[in-house]
Amino acid sequence: MMKRAGLTPLEFANEGSLGLDFGTTNSAAARAAHGEATLATFRTAGGGTQTFPSVLYFERTRRDAATRVTSFAGPGAIERYLQVDERGRLIQSLKAYLADRRFDGTAVFSKQYSLEEMIALILHHLLTGAIGSFGPLPRRVVAGRPVHFSNAGDESDDDFAASRLLAALRQCGFDEVVFEYEPWRRPTATNRR
Repeated sequence: MMKRAGLTPLEFANEGSLGLDFGTTNSAAARAAHGEATLATFRTAGGGTQTFPSVLYFERTRRDAATRVTSFAGPGAIERYLQVDERGRLIQSLKAYLADRRFDGTAVFSKQYSLEEMIALILHHLLTGAIGSFGPLPRRVVAGRPVHFSNAGDESDDDFAASRLLAALRQCGFDEVVFEYEPWRRPTATNRR
């Protein structure tokens, strides 16, 4: 389970399932329990939204001799990025790199983050917001995954990408992770754009 300074601890319950769609652009979460499903709503400055932008923003603050790095994700990341004078580091589309064996992470303010850690940070912020919609999280998550990940050349690349996504979900503290294939259409001349 992720234990980073400044992150709100996640609360877990033993019943129900969490449905998670971690997307390249946006993500969403829903909780299923007792025959009912509840879609998470995330707070924004303009009200609530059920889509969570899959972006990560790092901000560095200096106080006396200490430097602190804080992460934001989703709507909060975009809002924070737009309101601060000194820009931090905005990272997006991380899902697109899951199958890319050449991309294992990046440095942010001289600290190295693996791809799995950055995805886990986005998911942690998403899950913290989701708790506000339906309380403690189920220990079981059903996560969408592409039939073929972006940049995957073959099945071994897809397996590699799925293992990285699994590692990110495990960092969030889930006991049981089940992958469900996302709808997929073979590219044709009309839908390649």
